[in-house]
Amino acid sequence: MIKNAFNAYGDATRGLFRNWRALLVLSVLYAALLATIYVFFRTGVANVWQLSVSAATFVLAPLLFFVLQAALAHQAQGEVGAGAMLGRALRDLLKVLLIALPLAALAVLCIYLLNKLEAYLPKPGEAALTTSFVPHPQGPPPVPLRWQDVLISSLWMIVLGFVLPLLAARLWLSVARDGLKATLKGAHRVAAQALAPRSVVVYAVGLLVFGFMPYFVIFK
Repeated sequence: MIKNAFNAYGDATRGLFRNWRALLVLSVLYAALLATIYVFFRTGVANVWQLSVSAATFVLAPLLFFVLQAALAHQAQGEVGAGAMLGRALRDLLKVLLIALPLAALAVLCIYLLNKLEAYLPKPGEAALTTSFVPHPQGPPPVPLRWQDVLISSLWMIVLGFVLPLLAARLWLSVARDGLKATLKGAHRVAAQALAPRSVVVYAVGLLVFGFMPYFVIFK
């Protein structure tokens, strides 16, 4: 299955580089998204002009993000022209936004429930806390691994790192292919496809190669 995941990435990469105009459009959209986010965080709020720029970039960044996702979804359906891909992405922008709203609500609910679960789980005793501050002849002892921390971290990673991104990607692909109405009617089938073993493996390989490895190379 790992081999199939790498084959899927290879096929997608070859198809994208064969359509260099579409690749250029996607690159411009991605660069514009990064530039908008950068301007938003770098702009102060000391005067009216800075407030206007912050407000404009605050609205523009999500729009560029969803336009990029819609364009990627249409590119994944097949080798379409750059103009057609961008036109379909702009046409389906509202649909992508609408399908993202319940996902955002689900994410907020999951965050709320995970925080509640973390507060409900037992905390380490006072003895365990005080012994961590006792001087040790060979340096401070390692912090003990608690099953509560492992459970919460695992749930955060599974829900927000795997389940919701997979659902979002599959729903956006379905909107690009079948339209909003058909996607909503077959949402249960789309969710089953998103959480199928092949989809999970392809996503996990991509997360490792394009997420974790660059993070450790840059920051570690």
